[in-house]
Amino acid sequence: YSLGARVALGLLAAAPARFRRALLIGARAGLAAPSARGARRDADARWIAQLTQAVDDPAAYDAFFDAWSAQPLFATQARLSEAARAAQDDVRRRHDPRGLAAALAVLGLGNMPDLRPALPTFDRPVRLLVGADDVPFHAAAEAMAAQLPDARVAHVPAAGHNLLLETPAAVAAALMEA
Repeated sequence: YSLGARVALGLLAAAPARFRRALLIGARAGLAAPSARGARRDADARWIAQLTQAVDDPAAYDAFFDAWSAQPLFATQARLSEAARAAQDDVRRRHDPRGLAAALAVLGLGNMPDLRPALPTFDRPVRLLVGADDVPFHAAAEAMAAQLPDARVAHVPAAGHNLLLETPAAVAAALMEA
């Protein structure tokens, strides 16, 4: 899912013979334009600075968490029950800000390689699962499918980016089909 799907895509590109098929949820293959990569690195640097400040300041972590959660990417989670949102918030708030900052510094989209050139070489079946309301990732899935020799995109209705949280039954069904 998302960052994990991007890492999985990198593994597929590096060692395609090790995989028979793949299911990628909310994946992007990368950013090609140096300007887009630079802008993303700059945006990630601001998040990293907030996380670094949060190491010794719980209020700064709360501010980071609130700002991160308020991104349009997560807007569809407002449809979830209060209990589901609270449980997700509790999990997220227990993350170590140092670990989050380190992960973002290394695995942020601006730092990850653009894997689109490798997509045509992966000749195994790839299923791309994306929330129908996750417009940026919807377009990314369609673009990847156009380059992959054996791919299909499945759009999960009434869902956004975090399909594992928003529609776990759809993810389970996709795994059973994969």
